[in-house]
Amino acid sequence: MKSLMFESYGNSSVLKIVEENIPIPAKNEVLLKVKAAGINPLDWKIRNGDLKIMTGNKFPKYLGCEFSGIVEKQGNDITDNIVGKRIFGYMPNTMAPGAMREYICVPRSNVAVIPNSVSFEEAAGVIITCTAAHQAITELAQAKAGQSILINGCSGGLGLFALQIAKNLQLKITGTASGDGIAIAKEFGCPTVIDYKKTDVLVSNEKYDIILELSGRMPFSQAKKIMQDKSVFINPSPDLGSIIFSIFHNLFSGKKIKLLMTKYSQEKLNLLIDLMNKNLKIKVNKIYPFSEVIKAYQETEIKSPIGKNIIKFD
Repeated sequence: MKSLMFESYGNSSVLKIVEENIPIPAKNEVLLKVKAAGINPLDWKIRNGDLKIMTGNKFPKYLGCEFSGIVEKQGNDITDNIVGKRIFGYMPNTMAPGAMREYICVPRSNVAVIPNSVSFEEAAGVIITCTAAHQAITELAQAKAGQSILINGCSGGLGLFALQIAKNLQLKITGTASGDGIAIAKEFGCPTVIDYKKTDVLVSNEKYDIILELSGRMPFSQAKKIMQDKSVFINPSPDLGSIIFSIFHNLFSGKKIKLLMTKYSQEKLNLLIDLMNKNLKIKVNKIYPFSEVIKAYQETEIKSPIGKNIIKFD
């Protein structure tokens, strides 16, 4: 089988497609023929070595945290028969991923059956970003109907899910986007979209109860100018420095910093199934064949997609 891997940290030039043996599932695992896998910023952070304190220096390493496909075999300890089923899921350890291969073995608890109305490509792009959006708004912010939220960078994969979740919770939503992302954000339920290339949201008189910072352009030091006295700033990409700062800052301020460290589980997969059955919109930006996976990473890293970029396997 073909796999995407790398043997040293670095830019996309370290990536290569290699031939490997098809794995054998353990007693609690399923063997999956991968049909699609999602590209996420976490992938190139791992590849660059930005997270080596967690990923270590043992090589080779692989990429891809979320996937969809068809179950070909299952371990003897699995009681329900899902061989032949269309399933989606996540890798057991997002710091040691590996969905960008033609076959993978994962625990039964990491997968669930895809709703009939959802394609392999859509299912492969929902797990990481939609789970993160739901956790950020419902658990970290503990959002309540009528509260105001700024989704800074609302046309990306995570942002479009955040818009739908915020709308379902009856929040007062403002988003930032640019170009084609403005129309997409409105289509996905954002009533007020600020073109960040024309207007600086920081000069607004509006003050928000929740700021979900997805753009990478608004640090808390700036965001606090447009936050209510008791409000929440959510950082989806915390590093060691931001973790330490937030601990001390939150002791003395009503403007809280919450760090998003997404947790995945069978319960979260069931939540996603429920949302998909309730017409959750999944925006697939571009589908690349696996033969172009390195190109796909290069393009996604250079320009953030409107929605999600997906790798399709034969």
